[in-house]
Amino acid sequence: MRTYSLKKGQLERDYAQALQKLASQYLKRDWPGIKPDDQRTDYRNVYAVWRSYLEGTVQVTQSRINVCDNYKNEISDPAKTVRLYKEQQLKKSIEQLNRIQVELQDSVKDLAKAKKKYYDSEQVAQAVREKADIEAKSKLGLFQSRISLQKANVKLKAKRSDCNSKATHARNDYLLTLAAANAHHDRYYHTDLLHCIQELDGGIYNHVKDYLISICQTELEAFQAIHNTFQFLLDKSTRVMQEFNQQLFMQENPVFHKAQDFQFQPSDCDTSRKLETDTGSPREEHSLNKEARKWATRMAREHKNIVHYKRSLEECETLGVPQTEQGRLDLELKIEDTKENIRKAEVCVCRK
Repeated sequence: MRTYSLKKGQLERDYAQALQKLASQYLKRDWPGIKPDDQRTDYRNVYAVWRSYLEGTVQVTQSRINVCDNYKNEISDPAKTVRLYKEQQLKKSIEQLNRIQVELQDSVKDLAKAKKKYYDSEQVAQAVREKADIEAKSKLGLFQSRISLQKANVKLKAKRSDCNSKATHARNDYLLTLAAANAHHDRYYHTDLLHCIQELDGGIYNHVKDYLISICQTELEAFQAIHNTFQFLLDKSTRVMQEFNQQLFMQENPVFHKAQDFQFQPSDCDTSRKLETDTGSPREEHSLNKEARKWATRMAREHKNIVHYKRSLEECETLGVPQTEQGRLDLELKIEDTKENIRKAEVCVCRK
């Protein structure tokens, strides 16, 4: 965990610093429609949103760098101390475990001795019992008196009683030693061994739990900052308006500003500034009306053409996408030609 935190922190730092450097380079550029001393931000301007995005990126990268410091201060450095402590506890626990295992081995050795003594005593007692039974069933021999036989039986009974007593004592000693060994065995696995493991681990699991909590909290805080920053930018991005940016572009570039209207420049000898007939004769007046009707006829014709072209454009757009590449190209060309015809007709209407 310590090594992972070190490596992850270094990766995070390298990435955050590189991203911060990149965003800072772009922030140094000029921003159309944004005055350096203007504290207000119009989020209809795409450049304002883009600058805010870069500024937010710088803030987020700084928070990631702070996360790297948290990895080092709250995980890597404390984990190093815990590791040294665990190594010391390991040496101490091994020594204690060796002593406990030696005691358990002594108990097992005592059990083996008691068992061997019990088996030996029982075998001797069994042999004496068998011999006593044989002697009890035997009859007087040719050269054997009843008195000698009785004496022999008395000795044999005394020996059998003594062997049975020794065998009973050995059995009792074996059973008691067995119970003691089992009790020692249970204590080793349920108490002593568990205590050694606890001493060996120390508070390692509590420390690891704290490290895991710290890692998760640090990540959540960092991602919460990222979420808040880009949620704000997401909301502002929806305010970008194409018309506003086009107007801003035209305002920033004087070449697109509307020029002054053309003015009538009369001849030095002419004093009139309006439409009129030269002499006021009916013929001249008829000529002027004829010209007006001609222009009105042209305007009506262009209006009719616009309606026709728009209907044709709607039909093209509702046809769907052709299956062949050539069909798609032909359709696109037809749509472009129709739009161009509409534009020309609107220009003609505007001039009439």
